Amino acid sequence: MPAVIERLTRQHPRISFYVVEGALVTLQRELRERNVELLVARTLPPVVDEDLELEVLFNERQVVVAGSASKWARRRRIRIAELLNEPWILPPPGSIPASIVSDAFLAAGLTIPRATVSTLSLQVSMSLLAAGRFLTVLPESMVQHAAKYMPIAVLMPVDLPTPPRPVAIVTMKGRTISPVAGLFVTSLREEIKSLKTGGSIRSYA
Repeated sequence: MPAVIERLTRQHPRISFYVVEGALVTLQRELRERNVELLVARTLPPVVDEDLELEVLFNERQVVVAGSASKWARRRRIRIAELLNEPWILPPPGSIPASIVSDAFLAAGLTIPRATVSTLSLQVSMSLLAAGRFLTVLPESMVQHAAKYMPIAVLMPVDLPTPPRPVAIVTMKGRTISPVAGLFVTSLREEIKSLKTGGSIRSYA
């Protein structure tokens, strides 16, 4: 989304964006009440209420991320067990991101590492990652965009099984979105195509 907003505000300087974050259940209410026109959501298996339309854009995996100055960023082979005692930034227990991370560690036959920092704040996470000591798990597309501006690296050799999860546009069935929202959706699809054709993520700094 930041990449799309950056592009559209350059092409159409008079467009304004109203962006809110929150749990999918809460945002669905905002959608029904016409407070927002559409949602871009990382979903669990794509089951939504009958009055909602869901368009899956792509399936995204989670990756282990460190600061580009981290000792781990220079390693060519890493076993996930080696990282368990490192300082981790993890989502708060009970949140959907926390369930995604815990499922990955359990699938690897490991206990979930102790969180040195528990937060859903990307600003906090990115700042701590850039300092070089911390590790976290983030969606790959998010890292691909953020790494253009932040000194972070994907630890590609890590053997952490993270099954892909769908990222989707959610709208109301039978409700026509505005031309500006339609322009945003078109630009979002174009951005997804560029991610798919841009090759695999390795390291960004």
